[in-house]
Amino acid sequence: MVGGGLPLPLDWLAGTPFGSYALPAAILAVIVGGSALAAAALMVRSQPLAVPVALGAGLIQVDWIVGELMLVGTRGELMQWLQVIYFGAGAIIALLVAHLWQRSGQHPSRAH
Repeated sequence: MVGGGLPLPLDWLAGTPFGSYALPAAILAVIVGGSALAAAALMVRSQPLAVPVALGAGLIQVDWIVGELMLVGTRGELMQWLQVIYFGAGAIIALLVAHLWQRSGQHPSRAH
């Protein structure tokens, strides 16, 4: 998005708070990707925070797609399918992790 490897028209940003793709790309990389990377690293190490961080990562991914739909909408069939896939993946992650969390007996108020 930033380096031009994926050329997206600037007119898609009309009506949004963004003048370029730099900030959305940074948010996508740092917050969406970073939360997923943190969750994966914690899961691999069997850390107690792995489950709540993974739940957060799934919800962040769902929120990203909802925000994208609200701000930009859907531009073409490929984008629509990608939005469906990424929304579904985030929702499935969040639901599976919430189920795992519930089965483990941990609750958000008792998380360390």
